[in-house]
Amino acid sequence: QIEHYPRAGWVGNETIKTSILVAWPVLTACGVFGFWLYSRRRYIAAYPLLAAYALLGLATPGHFTAGNPHIPPFWYATIFTDAALGIAIVAFAHWSAVMARDVAPRDARVR
Repeated sequence: QIEHYPRAGWVGNETIKTSILVAWPVLTACGVFGFWLYSRRRYIAAYPLLAAYALLGLATPGHFTAGNPHIPPFWYATIFTDAALGIAIVAFAHWSAVMARDVAPRDARVR
């Protein structure tokens, strides 16, 4: 619960809760749609959506912006694994874009 986290002076808990309620489903939908596009070889359209989805994980260390939250060790692990997976998704999208450019026929190269 948000009450276990230190209060940020620049934004209230209700704003944070609302942001999470909006951002999490939107970014998850981006990830699902990005994966769907990628699985259909629509790489150019998939990469930005996968990168947007990665923001969920990349933003997770934001839990520490106002101090150290009072949460069990297991939840610390989930924060760091979220961040690691966000980095992995960005790395995958970048690697895939580079590989697609290298193997595409000259007239169909990914730009």
